[in-house]
Amino acid sequence: MGCSHRRAPSIEKKKASLGHPPTVLADKIAVKGGAAAVPCLLKMVEGRMYGRSDSPEVRLIDRDKSIPVLVQLSAVTKDLSPSAQKQIQQAITGGLQDSSTSVREDTVQAVGKFGTPDVIPTLEAIARSDPYSWLKDGKQFFEIRELATKAIKSIRERAAKAPSV
Repeated sequence: MGCSHRRAPSIEKKKASLGHPPTVLADKIAVKGGAAAVPCLLKMVEGRMYGRSDSPEVRLIDRDKSIPVLVQLSAVTKDLSPSAQKQIQQAITGGLQDSSTSVREDTVQAVGKFGTPDVIPTLEAIARSDPYSWLKDGKQFFEIRELATKAIKSIRERAAKAPSV
């Protein structure tokens, strides 16, 4: 496979340094940690995990790791307080609009896998206008826009299969 088929090099390096793909540990935190894991994950999102303001690099890694876990956790945890639900929703919205391409990418993918129809308008805006692009086969490719389009399709398919309440 030629270079034109690869992800942009800067994103590849960031992804490798962040330990992608998502880990089994992240799945366990989301599924088994439940509401008890929320305060810690929100501190990671806010960049104050250790009681002080973390470095920009640590904040980037923490956001990139914690927001997708919050997306999954919010989908599988039924005992979240209204306050926790609101904070998680704010974190997810922040991840979808983050200045970091890797955070936006991972948040869009997590929302595609676990999100609900209420996030579709935000994904539609991302699918229209996310600025990140790179050359693929000599053409400009908007990767996050593509991921947002796929996420919308995935959410709609899940919603159509969900039993009526």
